[in-house]
Amino acid sequence: MKAAVSILALLVLAPLTQAAPQNVQADLLADVSVIKPGQSFTVGVLLKIQPKWHVYWKNPGDSGRATTVKFDLPPGFTAGDLRYPIPTKIVQPGDETIYGYEDEVMFTATITPPKDLSAGASVHLGANVQWLVCADVCIPGKATANLSLPVSSEAAPDNQDLFKTWSDRMPRTVADAGDIAKFTAHVLSGGGRQSMEFNFNQPVQNADWYPDASDDLNVTSIHATADAGGRDLTIDFNAVPLPGASATPTIPGGLLVYTDSNGQRHGVTVSLGHSPSTRPIGD
Repeated sequence: MKAAVSILALLVLAPLTQAAPQNVQADLLADVSVIKPGQSFTVGVLLKIQPKWHVYWKNPGDSGRATTVKFDLPPGFTAGDLRYPIPTKIVQPGDETIYGYEDEVMFTATITPPKDLSAGASVHLGANVQWLVCADVCIPGKATANLSLPVSSEAAPDNQDLFKTWSDRMPRTVADAGDIAKFTAHVLSGGGRQSMEFNFNQPVQNADWYPDASDDLNVTSIHATADAGGRDLTIDFNAVPLPGASATPTIPGGLLVYTDSNGQRHGVTVSLGHSPSTRPIGD
């Protein structure tokens, strides 16, 4: 991706060392204080970022590097997919667009313990976090955050308000987005131009499209057009093949981001999953 090229220019401006502790602080938290054998719970990696600095979404955009988390779990424990909150779109000098987070962000995942855990034991959870933090310069950083939790026959909740706050900031699927009455995606003439049409149950504003990362296609020229009432929205963009792209590249999905009539910001994951040679994919 072109982001990999842009990042080289940024990194030469800063020493290749970990980000200083005052730039990013990482903590591992859970929504329980006690684990029940076999009962899933949620963990969150909370990053606190110094003012004027930012870290990146899973698609960093025109430059940057995705923030990643790898969990270190005891035998028998499993971790679900990492969930990224709705990012902020930041336009930088040179008209570069990036997607990231400022001030604070929490990435979450569902952890499932085995059913044969012994009550009275204590388990250790770890999260290996890597990020690129940027302001006028960019500095790669990493940290290992740890958490120990006891095991009992009954779970005990913890940090409920914090996890509710970040749960509300996570994207939903089209099926779970009650605002969306209808969604259609098309491939327009020329093969590379994509169009998505959304019909909303209520007026929306500030609509935008944040594409997923792709090794095959570069998404450019994103336009969001809404009717006067804010209920009908069209998103279109170009999907331009990158050098070395496969013969039948998959069009990347992404996030439809908008604000509802109550001022609440939403993100909806949209999977397109078709090649530029296909026709409309459905209503």
